[in-house]
Amino acid sequence: MKKEKQEKLYELWFRYAFKQLIVDKKMTAAIRPGRRLCPAPKCTNEGDLARIKILKKPGDEEKGLMPIFDDYETIVKIEKIIVKPLKELTAKDLQKCSPDSQTPKLAKYQLSLIYNKEFTDDEIISIVHFKYI
Repeated sequence: MKKEKQEKLYELWFRYAFKQLIVDKKMTAAIRPGRRLCPAPKCTNEGDLARIKILKKPGDEEKGLMPIFDDYETIVKIEKIIVKPLKELTAKDLQKCSPDSQTPKLAKYQLSLIYNKEFTDDEIISIVHFKYI
């Protein structure tokens, strides 16, 4: 299978509460809704570089409100992307994610808070594992 060419860096945005975990390189995975493997909207590939940005104030895509970011950024390499339904998540899948998402129940709850919608057990999510470079 031919690898899609990445035109601009994929971005992983994290809430400000997790900035220190990022700075200290203690968080190495992010759970995101949908399929994040290319080809798909908002996608990346294993082996690609990505930019981590810290949200000071989240935006609202539906209302056209852009987020406000902290000055801190770092570049990481995408190591692995796990795509599966929420109902198949395990605590082991989530152990490198943020502390508020390290069990399947917490992950589902946090996704609902962040994206302001209810997530069903059948919804597809991606766990994007990355390495600091």
